[in-house]
Amino acid sequence: MSKLTKEINQLVHDYAERLDTNDVEELKDLLVAVTLTAEQSGFENSIRFVMKLICSMF
Repeated sequence: MSKLTKEINQLVHDYAERLDTNDVEELKDLLVAVTLTAEQSGFENSIRFVMKLICSMF
């Protein structure tokens, strides 16, 4: 089980008692999508920063 899966399961745990199984799975899917989008955005920002840094050296 990946670290991401463990974190999402921990976050959803409290809601699992109040939601039905389909809603819990949908919530997990949404959290994965948000996490992956944030990860991609962070990667893109890092690349931009590195490129600006390299360009400023010349």
